[in-house]
Parts: sequence; structure tokens; C-alpha cells
Amino acid sequence: MENQPKKKNGGARPGAGRPKGARTKRTLELAEALMAQGEIPLEVMLILMRACFKEGKYGDAVAIAEKAAPYMHPKLAAVNLTVKPISEMTEEELDSEEEKWWC
Repeated sequence: MENQPKKKNGGARPGAGRPKGARTKRTLELAEALMAQGEIPLEVMLILMRACFKEGKYGDAVAIAEKAAPYMHPKLAAVNLTVKPISEMTEEELDSEEEKWWC
């Protein structure tokens, strides 16, 4: 038995499995059903947040806003930016930049 080759079944394979972020049929059906009923959970949160704010319950409004924010506003990604000082730019580079900003 020691001389038999190992079987190649099982284990992780590239490209196998469900794609990341894929929604199940059940999730899509649930989302469609909620939208058909009227308000979806995010809308309920926003309605409640506005009501709390109007009543002066600012702490409650902020707490709800914090929970709703990720669904309304994407997180900003870190960006590496290299800026060349104007004093180091050539006339051609300055003209090119001017054309970009002034139509």
C-alpha cells in the first residue's frame, strides 16, 4: 500500500467554489419581498433617525446614523499622491495642467 500513488481528489482548487460577494437565491428573494412590502431596513433606520433628531433625541439619532452610514456612504480608500511643486514644473507641464483645469 505504501507504493500506491496518492489520489488527486479533494482539496482546494483555483476557481472552485462560490464567487466572493455572490448572493444566494434566498437572499435575492428576501430582498425583493422586502422591497415589495414597502420600506426596506435601511429606510426604516433613516425614518427612525430623522424622528429621533426631530424630537431632540440627538444621541439616538447619532447611534442610528452610525449604523446606517456604511450603507449610504462608501469608505474612502487610502491614496498615494505625488505632487510636483509648481516651482519645479517646466513651462510645458504648466501649460498642460492649465489646459486640464481651464476649459
